Amino acid sequence: MFNAEVLPSSFFKIASVASFSLLLLTGTANAAKQYKALAPGKAHEECMKMGPNQQLTYSFKATSSLNFNIHYHEDKEVYFPVKQDEIADYKGIFKPTVDHDYCMMWTNTSKKPVSVDYEFEFKTVDAKK
Repeated sequence: MFNAEVLPSSFFKIASVASFSLLLLTGTANAAKQYKALAPGKAHEECMKMGPNQQLTYSFKATSSLNFNIHYHEDKEVYFPVKQDEIADYKGIFKPTVDHDYCMMWTNTSKKPVSVDYEFEFKTVDAKK
């Protein structure tokens, strides 16, 4: 799982718990490239705290179709601002309208392993745009 918390002076702490790695990035724009192998029926999430003055630019390519979404939890409900099923590549820009912990999630629904290469950039944007 990926967590980001805003620190003073526009520092962002980004931790990839699933792979036990830690990446500390500075500034108002942060980018990451990742590779994951997903076993049949397994999922991978990258999560971060975001608000209306931020945006997430993302893309991925997988060796086979999988399900992708960006979601958040509110009480016992799960909301999906972005949801794409059975796709092998996708790119987009997500601009949240409310402060929340948002997660990108890839789910392998097939009976064979799927590899996914993905990248994303998380940045603060001018709220007037």
